[in-house]
Amino acid sequence: MSEIQVNTINEYTGAKGVTIDGALIKDSQLASTAGGGLVKLISTTASDDPTLTFDNFVDSSTYSSYIVNFENIIPASDNTHLYFNFRQGGGSGSDLTGTYYRAGFFAEGTSATSQFVHNTSASNYAVIAFQLGTGTAEGLSAKATFFPATGSGASSVLDYEVGYNNANPAFVSSRYHALIQSATATTGLKFYQSSGNIASGTITIFGVKK
Repeated sequence: MSEIQVNTINEYTGAKGVTIDGALIKDSQLASTAGGGLVKLISTTASDDPTLTFDNFVDSSTYSSYIVNFENIIPASDNTHLYFNFRQGGGSGSDLTGTYYRAGFFAEGTSATSQFVHNTSASNYAVIAFQLGTGTAEGLSAKATFFPATGSGASSVLDYEVGYNNANPAFVSSRYHALIQSATATTGLKFYQSSGNIASGTITIFGVKK
């Protein structure tokens, strides 16, 4: 078998990308037809930050939805809640204000406690997780799917699955949907604690290509 070793392969002047063994690579991305449907868009690691804000990543012409991964989020202040806001306005983003509705369920793996959550709302924010702790093994890891409003039709929705040890401590497993009844185009997301900063942890956002 012959082997070719090169440092760089550039696309031809047709600017249609480079095909290797049937897989098209174009502008640093693997085509969805070759398994490249999930595209990493942005990642931020907290270092005692008041917020982790992701503005202007929404591209409704390219992506149908977005996956948000939370890795070992630890608050600076014990027994505080993780909140989020939808954002509007692109690069000069601002919070999308209004009533945020939330519904779902939670159960504790360390007790018989469980509950369906309904008819719940808050002004200008929604809760992702309650009572985050600063102790050993209390970091939060979670996955969310974000469906942004585009300016007409559907509202913005965040669907999230969370598993963590809270500050009680107790192991909590939860699944929620949060929605704001507004067709205003959503262009980003903001995450923050109910009090104090986010001490550490990483949030990464992936686009799901159409």
